[in-house]
Amino acid sequence: MDTKQIYQGKRKEVVLSNGKIIKGGYVPSPELQEAVNLALLVGRPLLLMGEPGVGKTLLAKAIAQEWYPKEWKKHYFEWNIKSTTQAEDGLYRYDAIRRLSDAQIFRDKEDRDKLKNTDLDAEVKGEKSYYQSGLLAKAIKHSTQEQKSVLLIDEIDKADIDFPNDLLNILESYEFMIPETQEFVPKPENFETPLIIISSNREKDLPPAFLRRCVYFYIDFPKEEELIKILAGHFTDSSQEECTSLAKFFLELRQYIDQRIAGTDKKIGTAEFVDWFGAIESLRKNKTNNSDYENKLLEKAEDWLKGTDIKKLENIPFYQLLFKNIETNNLFKISK
Repeated sequence: MDTKQIYQGKRKEVVLSNGKIIKGGYVPSPELQEAVNLALLVGRPLLLMGEPGVGKTLLAKAIAQEWYPKEWKKHYFEWNIKSTTQAEDGLYRYDAIRRLSDAQIFRDKEDRDKLKNTDLDAEVKGEKSYYQSGLLAKAIKHSTQEQKSVLLIDEIDKADIDFPNDLLNILESYEFMIPETQEFVPKPENFETPLIIISSNREKDLPPAFLRRCVYFYIDFPKEEELIKILAGHFTDSSQEECTSLAKFFLELRQYIDQRIAGTDKKIGTAEFVDWFGAIESLRKNKTNNSDYENKLLEKAEDWLKGTDIKKLENIPFYQLLFKNIETNNLFKISK
């Protein structure tokens, strides 16, 4: 593969974590595609912000599947951040108790030499190393000039405020020290800076020093034309006419809610909209095997789809997939 990898935004199938396949592929805007290639050019992480459900998490996987269609899983790493996550979790886990035990029983020089081993995934006495690589360390280890790794650091704003700053030195040098043993873990030979995609829902502000070291891009909510492409990508059996009609309705629905509820904490995102239409499509595909109850649900949904209209909000099927907070749920009940 060319050592100067770029992201071309090809519409390839994207396999989700739940096994679902987006047959029409991920739909990046030209500006987002440019941001990815700028991050590659300057060797900096790409920080993505935007409403939940606009595709921040899917981008990294789409890039890996474009670059490595058949072997993308070998080159793609996904580090999901939690409130308790520490920067060192991405580098290594250290089994200090087993190492102390072995230090007391190892007698010969060969065995004792194994107590000092910076090969994080090596074996000691047929068992796993005292050090186990974290996802960031694995991405570093496998990122070469021929095959660059793709790492997603998902929802960085969930972690403690110190977490981004703790990452700074690592993302500058891609080398680190193991404090427990003072062993240094260098970059591998033929190393190439991995493409790192960092997502944030802006639950916490990120430190200025961290922001300075990132390429920043805010993913706006998709416009009508982009939304139609997203629907067509997920539901390749649906007609262009139906995708267009639903996209228009969905944008009207968001506007309708914004006009009646100021500052709602959870807007309806594309993820909810895709799930909503996905429920209808699932009933369609299994029509011959559906129960009577399921076919009645489908019949009701099909009747509604014949003329999607914001005035028909009170009759919208499967509203439970769209309205995710008390304000929008109550708005539906008032309309009904």
